[in-house]
Amino acid sequence: MKLAIIGAGGHAKEVYHSIMRCSNSQPLELAGFFVEPEYVEEGSKLYEFPIRSIEELNKELHLPHIAVGKIDFRFRLFKNLKDLGFIFATIIDPKSIVGNSDIQEGSYIASGAIVTADVRIGKCCIINSGAIVSHECVVDDFCNISPGVVLCGNVRVGERSLIGAGSLVREKTWIRDNVTLGMGSIVTKNILEPGSYIIHGSVTKKL
Repeated sequence: MKLAIIGAGGHAKEVYHSIMRCSNSQPLELAGFFVEPEYVEEGSKLYEFPIRSIEELNKELHLPHIAVGKIDFRFRLFKNLKDLGFIFATIIDPKSIVGNSDIQEGSYIASGAIVTADVRIGKCCIINSGAIVSHECVVDDFCNISPGVVLCGNVRVGERSLIGAGSLVREKTWIRDNVTLGMGSIVTKNILEPGSYIIHGSVTKKL
């Protein structure tokens, strides 16, 4: 089966380069980049690979990986393709550091990310460049942990949450489902209600 990158934007480019680095140690075949039909232009390519419609995906031929950062899109497409019987590729960049941890189907660990001991990363998550996920953290399904984030030990991040670039989350903190944290947030207490926040220590602004 050939790898199929879903998406053709900036995040898809990062995933592509991770796949190419993986190819140095194991042979990988790439079918190309797949996008929604309305974005397909005849003859269009990215890195010499065709940009094709997701309607061309075939569960007998393709092992897809969703390389789009938008969480709602990732959630919807993952569910739809799973219902059709697809299995998703998990991409772990060889320039990341991953300890004794559980990385679930369809997730991406980017270059420079560090995932330490006894961590659980759920389905279709992004652990982006330079992020640190410390011991015994749990990152639930469809989360996006942005570049430079630090999750200290025993943090739990709920499903479909986004932690903005450069944020720091104190150990043993619980962030509920459907939370978006602004860039550079410093989280020292549990976030128990869904929503968008900018947090700096004791100062919390809900957007």
